Amino acid sequence: MSIGSEGGRSPLPILVLVVVVAVAVWFLRPVIYTGGTLTGLTPTGAPTAFFRGSVDSAPRSAVLNYARSLDYDSTHGVGDYRRLMVGSCPRCMYGPHVLLLPERGAAVLQTTMLAEGRVVARLINYDADVYPKLNLAPHDTVYWWVDRRGPRSEWRSVYVSSDPTRPLQPDSLIVTDYHTRWERTLARFLWHDRDEKLWVACDMTGCCRSSGADIY
Repeated sequence: MSIGSEGGRSPLPILVLVVVVAVAVWFLRPVIYTGGTLTGLTPTGAPTAFFRGSVDSAPRSAVLNYARSLDYDSTHGVGDYRRLMVGSCPRCMYGPHVLLLPERGAAVLQTTMLAEGRVVARLINYDADVYPKLNLAPHDTVYWWVDRRGPRSEWRSVYVSSDPTRPLQPDSLIVTDYHTRWERTLARFLWHDRDEKLWVACDMTGCCRSSGADIY
Protein backbone atom coordinates (compact mmCIF):
# COMPACT_ATOMS: atom_id res chain seq x y z
CA MET A 1 0.00 0.00 0.00
CA SER A 2 1.41 3.40 -0.94
CA ILE A 3 0.90 6.68 0.89
CA GLY A 4 -1.37 8.92 -1.08
CA SER A 5 -0.50 12.45 -2.13
CA GLU A 6 -2.38 15.62 -2.90
CA GLY A 7 -1.22 17.94 -5.58
CA GLY A 8 1.84 15.77 -6.12
CA ARG A 9 3.16 16.31 -2.55
CA SER A 10 3.57 13.47 -0.05
CA PRO A 11 2.14 14.06 3.48
CA LEU A 12 5.04 12.09 5.01
CA PRO A 13 7.23 15.16 5.83
CA ILE A 14 4.27 16.81 7.55
CA LEU A 15 3.62 13.69 9.63
CA VAL A 16 7.28 13.57 10.64
CA LEU A 17 7.16 17.24 11.65
CA VAL A 18 4.04 16.66 13.76
CA VAL A 19 5.71 13.77 15.57
CA VAL A 20 8.88 15.80 16.24
CA VAL A 21 6.88 18.74 17.64
CA ALA A 22 4.79 16.41 19.85
CA VAL A 23 7.91 14.79 21.29
CA ALA A 24 9.51 18.19 21.94
CA VAL A 25 6.40 19.47 23.71
CA TRP A 26 6.29 16.34 25.89
CA PHE A 27 9.86 16.74 27.12
CA LEU A 28 9.61 20.51 27.52
CA ARG A 29 6.18 20.52 29.19
CA PRO A 30 7.50 21.56 32.66
CA VAL A 31 9.21 24.62 31.18
CA ILE A 32 6.29 25.51 28.94
CA TYR A 33 3.76 25.08 31.74
CA THR A 34 5.57 26.88 34.52
CA GLY A 35 7.87 29.29 32.76
CA GLY A 36 11.09 27.50 33.64
CA THR A 37 10.55 25.52 36.85
CA LEU A 38 9.06 22.11 37.35
CA THR A 39 6.29 23.20 39.66
CA GLY A 40 5.93 26.94 39.31
CA LEU A 41 6.23 27.22 43.11
CA THR A 42 8.15 29.96 44.86
CA PRO A 43 10.50 28.83 47.66
CA THR A 44 9.31 29.66 51.16
CA GLY A 45 10.43 33.19 51.96
CA ALA A 46 13.19 33.94 54.45
CA PRO A 47 12.22 35.60 57.76
CA THR A 48 14.59 38.54 57.27
CA ALA A 49 11.74 41.04 57.02
CA PHE A 50 10.66 40.00 60.53
CA PHE A 51 13.85 38.94 62.33
CA ARG A 52 17.46 37.98 61.64
CA GLY A 53 19.68 35.35 63.17
CA SER A 54 18.55 32.36 65.17
CA VAL A 55 14.89 31.61 65.84
CA ASP A 56 15.92 30.86 69.44
CA SER A 57 16.85 34.46 70.20
CA ALA A 58 14.22 36.23 68.07
CA PRO A 59 11.16 37.79 69.72
CA ARG A 60 8.26 35.32 69.68
CA SER A 61 5.99 37.97 68.16
CA ALA A 62 8.39 38.40 65.23
CA VAL A 63 8.61 34.65 64.65
CA LEU A 64 4.83 34.31 64.72
CA ASN A 65 4.32 37.28 62.41
CA TYR A 66 6.69 35.66 59.93
CA ALA A 67 5.03 32.25 60.21
CA ARG A 68 1.54 33.71 59.80
CA SER A 69 2.59 35.59 56.67
CA LEU A 70 3.32 32.37 54.78
CA ASP A 71 1.06 30.41 52.42
CA TYR A 72 -0.18 27.05 53.74
CA ASP A 73 -1.76 24.77 51.16
CA SER A 74 -5.22 23.62 52.28
CA THR A 75 -6.03 21.78 49.04
CA HIS A 76 -7.71 18.44 49.76
CA GLY A 77 -5.17 15.62 49.96
CA VAL A 78 -2.11 17.84 50.24
CA GLY A 79 -2.00 17.92 54.04
CA ASP A 80 -3.17 15.47 56.68
CA TYR A 81 -5.72 15.31 59.50
CA ARG A 82 -5.41 12.78 62.31
CA ARG A 83 -6.45 12.05 65.83
CA LEU A 84 -3.05 11.63 67.44
CA MET A 85 -2.09 9.11 70.08
CA VAL A 86 -1.31 10.05 73.69
CA GLY A 87 0.71 7.84 76.02
CA SER A 88 2.50 4.57 75.34
CA CYS A 89 0.73 1.39 74.28
CA PRO A 90 -0.79 -0.75 75.69
CA ARG A 91 -1.91 2.19 77.86
CA CYS A 92 -2.22 4.59 74.93
CA MET A 93 -5.38 6.57 74.24
CA TYR A 94 -6.83 8.91 71.69
CA GLY A 95 -5.52 12.46 71.79
CA PRO A 96 -6.41 15.66 69.93
CA HIS A 97 -7.51 16.01 66.32
CA VAL A 98 -4.71 17.85 64.52
CA LEU A 99 -4.55 19.31 61.01
CA LEU A 100 -1.16 19.37 59.28
CA LEU A 101 -0.73 21.75 56.33
CA PRO A 102 2.50 22.25 54.34
CA GLU A 103 3.93 25.64 53.46
CA ARG A 104 3.34 25.83 49.72
CA GLY A 105 6.94 26.58 48.72
CA ALA A 106 8.77 24.15 51.02
CA ALA A 107 9.26 21.54 48.30
CA VAL A 108 11.38 23.89 46.18
CA LEU A 109 13.68 25.16 48.93
CA GLN A 110 17.38 24.71 48.25
CA THR A 111 19.52 23.05 50.91
CA THR A 112 21.22 26.34 51.81
CA MET A 113 17.85 28.04 52.29
CA LEU A 114 16.60 25.22 54.49
CA ALA A 115 19.80 25.28 56.56
CA GLU A 116 19.33 29.00 57.26
CA GLY A 117 15.87 28.30 58.67
CA ARG A 118 12.33 28.14 57.31
CA VAL A 119 8.83 27.23 58.45
CA VAL A 120 7.77 24.18 56.43
CA ALA A 121 4.34 23.37 57.89
CA ARG A 122 1.59 24.41 60.30
CA LEU A 123 -0.24 22.24 62.85
CA ILE A 124 -3.68 23.18 64.22
CA ASN A 125 -5.07 21.52 67.34
CA TYR A 126 -8.86 21.34 67.12
CA ASP A 127 -9.38 19.99 70.64
CA ALA A 128 -8.85 20.99 74.28
CA ASP A 129 -6.22 18.27 74.78
CA VAL A 130 -2.52 19.08 74.90
CA TYR A 131 0.02 17.24 72.76
CA PRO A 132 3.39 17.92 74.42
CA LYS A 133 5.60 16.18 71.86
CA LEU A 134 4.68 18.73 69.19
CA ASN A 135 4.32 21.60 71.68
CA LEU A 136 0.58 21.88 71.05
CA ALA A 137 -1.49 23.60 73.72
CA PRO A 138 -5.31 23.28 73.69
CA HIS A 139 -6.74 24.82 70.49
CA ASP A 140 -3.21 25.89 69.59
CA THR A 141 -1.45 26.48 66.28
CA VAL A 142 2.18 25.34 66.07
CA TYR A 143 4.62 26.18 63.29
CA TRP A 144 7.22 23.62 62.26
CA TRP A 145 10.53 25.44 61.84
CA VAL A 146 13.60 23.60 60.50
CA ASP A 147 17.24 24.68 60.24
CA ARG A 148 20.80 23.40 60.54
CA ARG A 149 21.69 25.14 63.78
CA GLY A 150 21.47 22.22 66.15
CA PRO A 151 24.39 20.80 68.16
CA ARG A 152 27.45 20.33 65.89
CA SER A 153 25.52 22.10 63.10
CA GLU A 154 23.04 19.23 62.84
CA TRP A 155 19.60 19.47 61.28
CA ARG A 156 16.84 20.12 63.79
CA SER A 157 13.13 20.84 64.13
CA VAL A 158 11.75 23.60 66.33
CA TYR A 159 8.05 23.61 67.22
CA VAL A 160 6.85 27.18 67.71
CA SER A 161 3.61 27.48 69.67
CA SER A 162 1.26 30.43 69.20
CA ASP A 163 0.99 30.51 72.99
CA PRO A 164 3.78 32.92 74.04
CA THR A 165 4.02 31.26 77.46
CA ARG A 166 5.18 27.99 75.90
CA PRO A 167 8.92 27.89 75.17
CA LEU A 168 10.24 26.77 71.80
CA GLN A 169 10.56 23.00 71.63
CA PRO A 170 13.52 21.60 69.66
CA ASP A 171 13.55 18.13 68.14
CA SER A 172 15.85 16.23 65.82
CA LEU A 173 15.28 16.21 62.05
CA ILE A 174 16.03 13.75 59.27
CA VAL A 175 16.50 15.13 55.75
CA THR A 176 16.47 12.50 52.99
CA ASP A 177 17.21 13.06 49.29
CA TYR A 178 15.18 11.08 46.74
CA HIS A 179 16.85 12.67 43.65
CA THR A 180 13.46 13.41 42.10
CA ARG A 181 11.83 16.84 42.08
CA TRP A 182 8.48 17.29 43.77
CA GLU A 183 5.53 18.51 41.73
CA ARG A 184 4.01 20.11 44.82
CA THR A 185 4.53 20.26 48.57
CA LEU A 186 2.88 17.46 50.58
CA ALA A 187 2.74 16.80 54.32
CA ARG A 188 1.78 13.69 56.31
CA PHE A 189 1.64 12.17 59.75
CA LEU A 190 3.61 8.92 59.68
CA TRP A 191 2.93 5.99 61.97
CA HIS A 192 6.30 4.72 63.14
CA ASP A 193 6.49 1.74 65.49
CA ARG A 194 4.05 2.99 68.16
CA ASP A 195 4.00 6.72 67.57
CA GLU A 196 3.24 9.47 65.04
CA LYS A 197 5.95 11.43 63.26
CA LEU A 198 5.87 14.40 60.90
CA TRP A 199 6.80 14.32 57.20
CA VAL A 200 6.91 17.11 54.61
CA ALA A 201 8.37 17.47 51.13
CA CYS A 202 11.32 19.88 51.24
CA ASP A 203 14.83 20.57 49.91
CA MET A 204 14.00 20.38 46.15
CA THR A 205 14.26 16.58 45.89
CA GLY A 206 14.08 15.48 49.52
CA CYS A 207 11.86 15.30 52.55
CA CYS A 208 12.00 16.50 56.15
CA ARG A 209 10.95 14.05 58.87
CA SER A 210 10.77 14.42 62.59
CA SER A 211 12.85 12.11 64.76
CA GLY A 212 12.35 8.36 64.58
CA ALA A 213 10.71 8.24 61.14
CA ASP A 214 13.82 6.95 59.38
CA ILE A 215 12.27 3.61 58.36
CA TYR A 216 10.14 5.30 55.70
